[in-house]
Amino acid sequence: MRSRNRLLALIVLCTVGLGLLGQGMQQLARNDLKDVSIASGIKKPILAMELAASRQDVIAVVKEPGASDGIVRRSAMYEVQWLDVLFIACYVCLFSIAGQVCAAETGPFNRLLGGAVVAAIMAAGVFDLLEDWSILQVLRQTSDNIGPGSIRSFALCKWILFFLTLVLISGWLFLDRRHDSLLRISGLVAAVLLLIVGLWGCGGAVLSDIALDQASTYSVVAVAALLIALVLHILRSTDPGISAQRSP
Repeated sequence: MRSRNRLLALIVLCTVGLGLLGQGMQQLARNDLKDVSIASGIKKPILAMELAASRQDVIAVVKEPGASDGIVRRSAMYEVQWLDVLFIACYVCLFSIAGQVCAAETGPFNRLLGGAVVAAIMAAGVFDLLEDWSILQVLRQTSDNIGPGSIRSFALCKWILFFLTLVLISGWLFLDRRHDSLLRISGLVAAVLLLIVGLWGCGGAVLSDIALDQASTYSVVAVAALLIALVLHILRSTDPGISAQRSP
């Protein structure tokens, strides 16, 4: 019981953290990073910075260092990166819990699938940190040498791994054969949403920035469905997950 309560408390803490940090970053973008549009059509300032592919794209987001609002924009983007470090910690922890709950299920396939979820989301977090580091380096550049550097490469790796994580978790939920009707319905709804958004996002990362933008938006709905299914799974299971005794 204590293990289950700690697990649920950690899920709530990570979820609240994601909500508050995400809102904080979006508020900074709305206040200080207005009127952004890069060549690929992305208009969301934070995502536009991640997917910047040229000097012109970077300038479209944060302007040149000598511009009248350049200091304000660069300061806001700088703050966004440090908030993002905490945001990364929250989502890596949250999805790692899902992976460990999956791995605690009976059978070697679930253990393998759960391990893959944890590995994929941790790798996504690493690339996200590298992306933040690259953006901070770009923000220090002068107008003479300003450019996107490796930001886009790190960002695309992050997004592919994130959406792959959603696809892997959907596999676990699809294969769950519990007789509890509430668990089955919530799990199937979450699995369908995660699979659709995950495949959409992976395709977008390879083919289209706009599709990636759309998938990142709808991922909020898919993750919300996952949270409901995960909490119900923990509450209605005799095996709460991380510290569970597994069958051989």
